[in-house]
Amino acid sequence: MSIGEILKIAVDTTLFRVRCPSAESGFEQISKAGYRFIELNGGWGGYLEAHKATDEQISRLKEFLGRFGLEVCAVNVFGSHPLASPEETLRKAAVKNMIQVVKNTKSFGSELITSELPPSRAWTQFALDDPKVVEGCKVAFRKSIEELHPILTEEGVGISFECHPGDWIEDSDDTVDLLRETMCEKVGYLYCCPHTFLIGKDAVEMLEYAGKTLTHVHIADTHRAERMIPPSVVSASSVLLSRFRHEIHEHLIPGRGEIDFKKVFQALKKIGYKGFVSAIPFSHSDKPTEAAVETREKLEELLT
Repeated sequence: MSIGEILKIAVDTTLFRVRCPSAESGFEQISKAGYRFIELNGGWGGYLEAHKATDEQISRLKEFLGRFGLEVCAVNVFGSHPLASPEETLRKAAVKNMIQVVKNTKSFGSELITSELPPSRAWTQFALDDPKVVEGCKVAFRKSIEELHPILTEEGVGISFECHPGDWIEDSDDTVDLLRETMCEKVGYLYCCPHTFLIGKDAVEMLEYAGKTLTHVHIADTHRAERMIPPSVVSASSVLLSRFRHEIHEHLIPGRGEIDFKKVFQALKKIGYKGFVSAIPFSHSDKPTEAAVETREKLEELLT
């Protein structure tokens, strides 16, 4: 059996938010681009803020999905709920909101939530410099997952977490270790291909280490950070240089950067991954439909 017979291709709706004024128009373009599955992300007048969505809004979105022949493979909350915040008030509020996300995700007909490993951004500078803050985030995260475990089990919904360059955990293997420590079978790892050069040394090694913990994959290309840092920055600011080396990356159409996707898909097949690969070529948001089509065609070629 080929890898193309195992994996299913989706596209993240974020790609269409800039050029498409509504979920309806965005879904129409996604359908025309040849996709059946979408990863539902925030935006469009509050419709896709998963913890706030009303029954009426969910019903309306499901109407659009049905009209254009689309299904939701995952609901992406973009790390907006600080489940790992050392501030207990914020953490408790995040758990409460995530419980509603779980319920609404099930209402959309999906069994997966995707997220950056929260809190995203708010603790970045502290976390990179202070191991105590990182440990505090880990403790808070494990506590949040323990509290979410009953609702995840009851609803049959999982959460797939990714590490993000510049956040409190930037390393792929460290993220996998943390997720395994929760001992929650509904928690998994999201491997984000455009982060490859910033979260570890080798894509194949990271994917093989993740193994069965891997539950979702984001697909886009990028160049290595050192190719994108202007020489003027290197000479003018050691602070900016350090930051760029930690965070700078692209979300390109596969084949336009330096990621070896043949090896990525070979690794996915080796570990027995059977989930979705979700296209996120956000660097081309000025031409979303064209980018979605080219990405799909490239992925179909790679999966054949």
